[in-house]
Amino acid sequence: RGVNVPTIYEYSFLVLLNVRKVMTKDCIAFSSNDTLSEVREIINRDRLHEVQTAFPVVDSNQKPIGIVTLHEIKTASLTEDASVEKIIQHKNIFI
Repeated sequence: RGVNVPTIYEYSFLVLLNVRKVMTKDCIAFSSNDTLSEVREIINRDRLHEVQTAFPVVDSNQKPIGIVTLHEIKTASLTEDASVEKIIQHKNIFI
């Protein structure tokens, strides 16, 4: 009577996906006081660019304040002694 019932049901795999299955458990975080020079040196020395593309930034109480990406760290146009906190573009969102 004018009602169209789909015959194929499309199931979303995201319904079955838990965050803990895809999250990085052992990631490197930087302090908000770390300088760009220090962060770049750590990334290059420890070859972090091979395993991680985004890094949490924490305050002095180890509370997350944001995330910086590898791209943002590499392309930041600030001086080498600027703190990594100044390039945070992804502020924390708590779910």
